[in-house]
Amino acid sequence: MKVGIIAEGWDDCGVICNIVTKLVPIDSSDDIKFIRPKEDATDGDDDAFSNWNIVRQECIDKTEVDKFFSLFPNEDKLLIVHIDTAECEDYGIARPLKENADLENYSTGLRNLVIGQITNWLGTIPNCNVTHAIAIEEIEAWVIALLDDSLRLDTSSINDPKNQLAIRLKTFMNSKSLKLYKSLKSNNGAFESSIFLSGRLTRKKDRQKAEDYNHSLYLFCEELRRLFP
Repeated sequence: MKVGIIAEGWDDCGVICNIVTKLVPIDSSDDIKFIRPKEDATDGDDDAFSNWNIVRQECIDKTEVDKFFSLFPNEDKLLIVHIDTAECEDYGIARPLKENADLENYSTGLRNLVIGQITNWLGTIPNCNVTHAIAIEEIEAWVIALLDDSLRLDTSSINDPKNQLAIRLKTFMNSKSLKLYKSLKSNNGAFESSIFLSGRLTRKKDRQKAEDYNHSLYLFCEELRRLFP
């Protein structure tokens, strides 16, 4: 099984990889291929700092998607498309009303709208399963659901999870782990630091706890579990 990932950025790829390595039948992490951002992108390249527009354009043009398929013509393939909903209005989605009393339906409804838009962009992909890592509102909400043990609400209730994660990190991690995370981010970049930060997603118990507090994470994991029971 070869897994191709289209994501907004390397930090998103790190979170998704920790999930994929446990829920998808791959031999090793070498079976995961980064379509966007490109694997050979450097910090000076536009592709190193991807965003929803690059995800959209790749889904439409399929420039790197086609290369991924041509590299592995005779192997089973899975395509994962990630996008955050923080800017969903910019890519044509009318955001449903969000109420803290009904966050599961909000997440499900918004996710379904975004999947419909991705399907419009991609069209038909023969001989390949397509799954959707739709993060409501940002993928950092998944990480908060993993790390915060004091939660009472689904983390989709947080409107700015990227900033909130940065603010709360010192309460989620001991000083040694926080220092290591910052060192990884400075010296190894967003992907390696994200792999470290979301590493507990590789543990079933911790992943299930995170799913309990972020419905969009649950829906992505459930999509993978249905494909690979």
